[in-house]
Amino acid sequence: MKLLPCCYCRSFQVLETCVKNCGKRFHIQVANKDFLNELVKIIAPKNEPTVGVQEKILSLIQVENTQGCLLPTGSQ
Repeated sequence: MKLLPCCYCRSFQVLETCVKNCGKRFHIQVANKDFLNELVKIIAPKNEPTVGVQEKILSLIQVENTQGCLLPTGSQ
């Protein structure tokens, strides 16, 4: 079953709010390589994501990086 773009966007809004307001334990989970790979899969061309979904995921990754969730390899 394919999710509607609005479902993705609302899910990402909740995730972004959690990233901004939760602590280190949550950030570690979000920065997990498997989790990030799942985000990348959503924007893969075969899934035909809308531009809005692509922009929201890229924005979310940027927020994660700004919040210090994404650390260089070997820093965790």
